[in-house]
Amino acid sequence: MPSKGSEPNFLTRNFPLLLIVGALALAVAGWSIFWYVASLKAESVLTAWMEREAKVGRNWICPDRRGGGYPFEIEISCVNPLFQSEILGKKFTGTLRGFHAAAPLLRPETIIAELDPPFTAKTSDGTLDVILQWGHLGLELVNRPERLARAALIGEQVTLQGKIGDISAITGGVGSFNGFAVSTPGRKDNAYDFRLAVNDALFPALASALGLQAPMSISVDGMITQADFSGSGKFEDRIERWRKTSGQIELKSARMTSGRSEFDAQGNLDLDDEHRIRGSLDATIAGLDTALVRLGVDPATAAAGALVTSLMAHASMPLTLADGWLSIGPLRTPVRLPPLY
Repeated sequence: MPSKGSEPNFLTRNFPLLLIVGALALAVAGWSIFWYVASLKAESVLTAWMEREAKVGRNWICPDRRGGGYPFEIEISCVNPLFQSEILGKKFTGTLRGFHAAAPLLRPETIIAELDPPFTAKTSDGTLDVILQWGHLGLELVNRPERLARAALIGEQVTLQGKIGDISAITGGVGSFNGFAVSTPGRKDNAYDFRLAVNDALFPALASALGLQAPMSISVDGMITQADFSGSGKFEDRIERWRKTSGQIELKSARMTSGRSEFDAQGNLDLDDEHRIRGSLDATIAGLDTALVRLGVDPATAAAGALVTSLMAHASMPLTLADGWLSIGPLRTPVRLPPLY
């Protein structure tokens, strides 16, 4: 029978367990330090980005900024964030009730954000004064060292009211929408594929003006070249750089349906030297005769009358934008688009 002096002591008997507990404690401590350092880095990156934006006239204010997300995410949230900038020569102010962004600790290039309504947008001259509400609005960004790789925005039960330009008392809403832009692989011209889908859109003033039956569904698929989402400078300066680098929008499909009215087009668009949209589209149109009349196409002329008659059934014809004027087939309409800036 072994003597008491030869019995293993507590440390000897429990050494394997203590080794495991110690290793876990070191792992937790190491992970906590790693998370804390990553959190500080995220805060510093956000602060530096806001400072760079402020230097080019885009002021982002993130009141009551808070961090969180331990142990697997980095989270940053703000209450009543504010954005101010000059856009197209007008001072623009936008506010949100809340903003929450999170990134996985091991994949900080992926950011997922939730936006709390309402969003208000105003210009100093009163030409824009709108309020947006929604049931859900989410944003996803995937960044790469060289450029933005993907951006996506998803919304549900979105409503709009307010004033835009000369149109006051605007009301409307969208049942749901989703849009994304993703870097086109194998391209060296900063190309992005994009898609926007809008379902159950109801804007009574627009539907009445064009003689459409609400609700509308809209989908747009295409590619934009020379897109620089990280560029600095004013909004119009960035568009001008896009124009001067021969930026172009290729519409693979632009489709709108409203009741029996349909519009589907493909083609290319860019900006001319006067900053007006130009391009040509191959369009298929049906049931839009009332819309054409309300746009100013005179059905009393033989050409317009034949055109309107043909549009009561499916018809294919070119749409052209040149020098700001919209032409449908051989007929130039009274519709002329102003310069964007």
